[in-house]
Amino acid sequence: MTLQSANDAPDRDPKVVTLEGSNDAEVTGWDGGNWDLIVQLDDIPTWGGRFETQTFSFDNKKGYLHYRWTVVDTQGPSGCCMQIAEVGFLGGVYSGPADVTQPGDALIASSANSPGSEGVANAIDGKPTKYLNRDGSNSNPSGFVVTPSLGMTYVTGMSLQSANDAPDRDPKVITLEGSNDDEVTAYDSGNWQLIAQIDDIPAWTGRFQTKEFFFDNDRAFKHYRWVVLDTQGPSGCCMQIAEVELLGVVPPSDVTSPGDALVASSSNSPGSEGVANAIDGQPTKYLNRDGSNSNPSGFIVTPSIGKTVITGILMQSANDAPDRDPKVITIEGSNDDEISSYDSGNWQLITQIDDIPAWTGRFQSQVFIFDNVWAFKHYRWIATDTQGPSGCCMQIAEIEFLGGSAPKDVTSPGDTVFASSSNSPGSEGVANAIDGQPTKYLNRDGSNSQPSGFVVTPGIGATTITGISMQTANDAPDRDVKVVLLEGTNDSVSGWDDGASWSKITQIDDIPAIG
Repeated sequence: MTLQSANDAPDRDPKVVTLEGSNDAEVTGWDGGNWDLIVQLDDIPTWGGRFETQTFSFDNKKGYLHYRWTVVDTQGPSGCCMQIAEVGFLGGVYSGPADVTQPGDALIASSANSPGSEGVANAIDGKPTKYLNRDGSNSNPSGFVVTPSLGMTYVTGMSLQSANDAPDRDPKVITLEGSNDDEVTAYDSGNWQLIAQIDDIPAWTGRFQTKEFFFDNDRAFKHYRWVVLDTQGPSGCCMQIAEVELLGVVPPSDVTSPGDALVASSSNSPGSEGVANAIDGQPTKYLNRDGSNSNPSGFIVTPSIGKTVITGILMQSANDAPDRDPKVITIEGSNDDEISSYDSGNWQLITQIDDIPAWTGRFQSQVFIFDNVWAFKHYRWIATDTQGPSGCCMQIAEIEFLGGSAPKDVTSPGDTVFASSSNSPGSEGVANAIDGQPTKYLNRDGSNSQPSGFVVTPGIGATTITGISMQTANDAPDRDVKVVLLEGTNDSVSGWDDGASWSKITQIDDIPAIG
């Protein structure tokens, strides 16, 4: 959000502001509608001058149709009024999780106990027609199973639209479960894992009104089971809903491909079950006998597409012996120029996945999603324990590292750069930091844990950055960066300390030493 001060009377400037959002179809008045708090900005710093702009950033992952901006207090506080010259809402067209279901997706109702025109297909038809199930009376469960035709998806939210009448029939408590069985043939069959339970849903205040709910989830699934455990009444009749949307995305793509360079943890594998089978796009298996009795085994892969950022992994079970399937794995990354052996190199932990649920079938895939912002050239996958644990070995049919190519540099040689000071040797000035060469920027002000750095204005204009790449210089590792602060501004900048208003983007603490 940007706020520009008006022409006079600084005591009238905002000091405390709230921003709310609404997804009501229409808002007809200031006090009408249903609103969610997005952010409250407390104790806004006083503006340094008139027509000056301050920028505030905050976390928000939900899209809205309407926004309500409220000044709760002014700087004075003013005995006159509140005033502002300009307010900017910074964002974009909503590109968050979208509905992964669509009309025509395979559906299984919890029962056939519905009126003829109010069956389960109405729950996912893109219309306000309703799904009503009489089994949902008196706090009994009812719902449906859906198999998105998109394939495996990763769901982190849900949208629910109330039906045309009888608010006591609206859902109050819901669970959402996921399954990766190859096929689900009945509502009560299959292997299911709880994704989320939403308790005590606030009553809808109108008909055909939509509510959205978001939750944490680190698994991708082929099938979903949506269950209403209780209704608002509770109703003595039934459960009803006009529309359900499961909000999510298709998992990222595999950054590896058959033929990528692989290094096994050892050669202790049968001749036809070597490490190449782990990344060949086939259900052939990689088996390593070093993985017996809870001992580690695995491999290193170097994606041929170059440096990548991964945020997920797909693992497919092999043809037999479920006790050999992985139970605990770690994934590490390295940016060494070259990895010559499994136990060599400098590695950073990306994620550890503990207590992996047992696969319920052979050649079945499980997908796990995790947070990661680091880009790497090489990955090391280690199974530290198997499901048995197995006295024989570890085995896996296929592994996919899910992500994409690393973001591109928004700067280029020749961009305007201001050093924090001129305390640099003549040949090691600030231009070297962004010249595409291994020449170095050295600033003596950075001695004894003192800050130093630079300001850069990308020539391509305004940008959104989500990462940073830093290359070590030629000598003296003690001079390498350990803690970095990155800030951004939309002000015109003429120097390091020119009075521009800066917003913190991120601080990276305790950067690992580079070997």
